[in-house]
Amino acid sequence: MFDFFAFHKVVLRLMSNTKASSPGLDNIPHWFYRACSFEIIAEIVMYILNLSFDTGMVPKQWLDAIVTSVPKVANPASLTDYRPTISVTPLLSRMAEKLQSFLCCCM
Repeated sequence: MFDFFAFHKVVLRLMSNTKASSPGLDNIPHWFYRACSFEIIAEIVMYILNLSFDTGMVPKQWLDAIVTSVPKVANPASLTDYRPTISVTPLLSRMAEKLQSFLCCCM
């Protein structure tokens, strides 16, 4: 696996580059991860991500999403008047997905 310092750098980069987007059901806003990326929260986020990867288990809260249908027209009358739904998961879940794909590419 990754050594501690490389993993720590990747997690810090992920946190500091968090895009402005909806927070998901945990209500932790994007600016929190960006503003706190170099403080104690980085260690906590790294611990949670490591624990998830080491055990192969995803926290139940990461599986919950806010699902929204997006209408194509002003007054939708049928299901065909909607675009595919948007599912918003917690930002930490999205960071874990990005980190997992990064680790898969690098190994």
